[in-house]
Amino acid sequence: MPEDRGPHRAVAPAPRPALRTCRAALLVAYLVLALDASALLPLWEAPGEAAAVRDAQAWAGGKPAGPTSLPSREAPPSAVLPRALLAGGLRAAGLQETRFLARPNRSGLPRDAALWLHGSDERLPWAGPARGLHLLRLVSLAFGVAAVLGAHALARRLVPDRPGAALLATALCALSPPFLVATATLGGAAPAVALATWSLVALADLVRGPAPSRRRGLLTGALLGLAVLAGAPAAALVPLAPLSVLLRRARGARWRESLRPLDPVAAGFLVVVGPLLAFSWAAGADASRAGTTAAALPLAALITHELPRLAFGLVGLPTERLAAGPPVLLLWSTLAALGALGLLLASLCACRGRPLMDGRVALLLLAALLGALIAVLSVGRPPAAAGRDLLPLSAAASALVAAGCAAWLPASRPRLATACGALVVAALPAAAAWHVAVELGPAFHPLNRVLDPHLLCFDPIEEVPDTRRLPTIAVLQPHDGESLPEPPELRWTPVTDPQTRYSVHLLTPGAAFAIRTFEDAGVSLRDRYQVPADLWEHMPPDVDLVLRAVRLPTLDEALAGAPLLVDETPPVRIRRELPGATGPRR
Repeated sequence: MPEDRGPHRAVAPAPRPALRTCRAALLVAYLVLALDASALLPLWEAPGEAAAVRDAQAWAGGKPAGPTSLPSREAPPSAVLPRALLAGGLRAAGLQETRFLARPNRSGLPRDAALWLHGSDERLPWAGPARGLHLLRLVSLAFGVAAVLGAHALARRLVPDRPGAALLATALCALSPPFLVATATLGGAAPAVALATWSLVALADLVRGPAPSRRRGLLTGALLGLAVLAGAPAAALVPLAPLSVLLRRARGARWRESLRPLDPVAAGFLVVVGPLLAFSWAAGADASRAGTTAAALPLAALITHELPRLAFGLVGLPTERLAAGPPVLLLWSTLAALGALGLLLASLCACRGRPLMDGRVALLLLAALLGALIAVLSVGRPPAAAGRDLLPLSAAASALVAAGCAAWLPASRPRLATACGALVVAALPAAAAWHVAVELGPAFHPLNRVLDPHLLCFDPIEEVPDTRRLPTIAVLQPHDGESLPEPPELRWTPVTDPQTRYSVHLLTPGAAFAIRTFEDAGVSLRDRYQVPADLWEHMPPDVDLVLRAVRLPTLDEALAGAPLLVDETPPVRIRRELPGATGPRR
């Protein structure tokens, strides 16, 4: 077997105490800002959090409303690992049976960043199930810390001779607003970012180091499999394993011997992912339902229009309606431009025999980003939202940008390089803190501007048995059994307390449809409800419409611990009378 004479560098030496202190300071800054973001951001506002909790309840054996994203014939399975972890957390917290009310905010208020309605139990220090979900958010921070440390380790392998570049990569990865939100909430992105980052670290070690042992190959493949199960783009990570083996191939070595390290990597990957692939294939999941966004666009439009919006979603769009302000975007875009030009400068220096970074690791990371771009653009999602799908590769992007920025700093003047690097690294936490304190907090507080005291994030009356539902509220109109030509108005006798509110439930026999004004839309009522005209006009004349008004409990009643009593009206059955119809109703 020919000797492997590739220019493998040893892993970078341990950083100096000052650099270790800076790395610890950046980690503390990330934890503080992520905790602030977790506390300030209401439930469901993080992208994908409502769907993640709903799906995890199905995994935990609960009864969530709405469809789930379990493997089916309609879509391939994805993000299995985060859903399984969250399902375990919900069961540990006893929340698997709680019916959470994630109601879209249709207020139409200008500049309203809230996508959902929020209840009085979501105010600090939180209460009931809302407190349990906020505590579960803290688990995501562990994955965030792992991702931040992985970004530092990845940059050390890319630029082993400049440890300051690793600090910049750490700050770029940890302090972007979407990363802070994604790793401080329950959307499921935190495990994907952490596992994808450490998979890239393992592959970089495979490229740079000696022939890996069978055990290390198995661990690398298992990491890749876990990253794919966590939601990282498989098109970006899976091809990197053979690429890393080819990049470390010594000149003149036999191909069969060079590819031998790939065997344990493939075995470890299949051990982790194989059962799910078999289940998906048996269930008939169709993984080919991809759009053609990238193929349908000309190259000029892709570069000038789609890619900037993807970048904006990666660093400047933490929630659906809240974007980072100009200071944050200006700082990150400036560093990205300097990094891109620095990579060109580094490539020119490498051609002249003066390498500024490990070229094989750089090719590995560029291939990962290219694969992620292809995977994201082929889905056909809006580019700004699809930019968040690139978060699993944020550490790779941060390492490349940091390496490019470091290429501009003259190695012959270390004091100047240190001063410039310290200024940039200090500016990133300041910009992130400005975003959290000035933009994130005021955008959502006070919650929904006017907070209904009965508005809760969970449904306290859904599981109340019929024996504890008391038909004590008198109906004033309409009468039970009436046939009416016009949309009726349900009126009832309210209690004397003016703060009491009611929800109106409308359904047809057999539950062809069911509407609950408060539980579905957050609309609470005082003493009347007008049936919508468009609903009434689509009612068949021979079908009963059943109406009932239900008194809403307050948060204190819902959390009192005693069995809840629900006051409601007797059911009122009415029918739509067609124009010109005569005769009594049977």
